[in-house]
Amino acid sequence: IFFITALSFIALHTRLFFVEGASMEPTFIEQGFVITNSLIYRLHTPKRGDSVVFQYPYATGKKITYNIKRIVGLPNEIISITGTTVHIKNTHGEENALSEPYVQIMGENRHGSATLSADEYFMMSDNRSEKADSRTWGALKKTFIVGPVIFHSNGKFLYSLFNRLDELRK
Repeated sequence: IFFITALSFIALHTRLFFVEGASMEPTFIEQGFVITNSLIYRLHTPKRGDSVVFQYPYATGKKITYNIKRIVGLPNEIISITGTTVHIKNTHGEENALSEPYVQIMGENRHGSATLSADEYFMMSDNRSEKADSRTWGALKKTFIVGPVIFHSNGKFLYSLFNRLDELRK
């Protein structure tokens, strides 16, 4: 009974999201999907490099919008961007250029900096030519984070299946 209860509890906190757009290519491609679990960040804090799903805080209208981005800056850090390089200054005053092996599509970053508060994260797209991230709309408060991506598929089968089922339902 404990095993079934534990699995049910985990399943209640697990969600499926479809990828729309090219902002996280090549890591996640359009019409693929990701699975998140909201329990993980109740057990430990988000880490730099985590790909996360979050509720977009500046959505207009009644529809809730979700995005996928990568955590680049952590609470209480100072993020500065020069050209294509992201620099992180931690709470001890140490500054390092960020190593980002997952970024394969470079775009020109705007020069600038951001100072994060105790509950803020700096989010960036893996496809840096896409500007819809913290470089445009600022830091993200932790309360908007749904959870980390725990599984993903770049296959289009599920996307096509769910779209077809949605069309049949109408």
